Amino acid sequence: TIYDATPDFKNELVNKHKISASIHSAKRNYFKALANNWDKENLGFDEAKFPPEKTIYLSLLKENGISPIRENAFDVITIDKHSSFNKLWKASEKFLENAKSEQRTIYEFVETLSKRPFKLKQGLIDFWVPTFLFIRREDFALFNENGYIPTLSDENLELIAKYPQHYSIKTFDIEGVKLDIFNSYRAFLNQSKETKFDNNSFIETIKPFIVFYKQLPEYSKQTKRLSAAAIKIRQAIATSKDPEETFFESFPNALGISLNTLQQDKNKLQ
Repeated sequence: TIYDATPDFKNELVNKHKISASIHSAKRNYFKALANNWDKENLGFDEAKFPPEKTIYLSLLKENGISPIRENAFDVITIDKHSSFNKLWKASEKFLENAKSEQRTIYEFVETLSKRPFKLKQGLIDFWVPTFLFIRREDFALFNENGYIPTLSDENLELIAKYPQHYSIKTFDIEGVKLDIFNSYRAFLNQSKETKFDNNSFIETIKPFIVFYKQLPEYSKQTKRLSAAAIKIRQAIATSKDPEETFFESFPNALGISLNTLQQDKNKLQ
């Protein structure tokens, strides 16, 4: 009654507060398979062998009808409607939804799952949180104290499990005038127009600006003999740590235009 959202997780290797040293090794292997073989059947595990990392995959993902394989970034990842993990899945999606308005630390996610009505064992949390974030990696930007992390590697997944307080996410919430702005940048760069976008779209669009800046002669990076707007644009590129903030705040602000102004008058976008 009290812990009605707790999933039924049949894996005695993981479903405990403190996992053994051998399972720490299995966790590394599991994250490596997830990050590097997500597009392969059964994460590329040998059909005839059953190491602990494979049994973790089977009990955590396969038995719950969750597949990390998708044809493109906008395919919807689903869960078996009969799975006991459904309430956990919905709570995880809610965390992403709440991160649309502001960055949320992954530690907040962990805290939610460690309390009622879930009260998950720490071993399961350490696997579930990085796994869910990897599966939904195209829907948000990931940050640590050094700024934006464009690609989720197996090393990142391990560190997220170990130090969730050092990582945060900001879920993309781009519609209306923001989508118009984003597609204006893409048109400027001769890139295709997007009706939806993901982490890859941001990387693809911000990269030419950063490459352009890095190729400038040192004089061009330092000179003050430019318009005030050009200097601000240059500074925004040089210090960019969050592509969403760069595109929708820093660039417009450098040109003396706020997002609020653009929302009221789309003619100013041109």
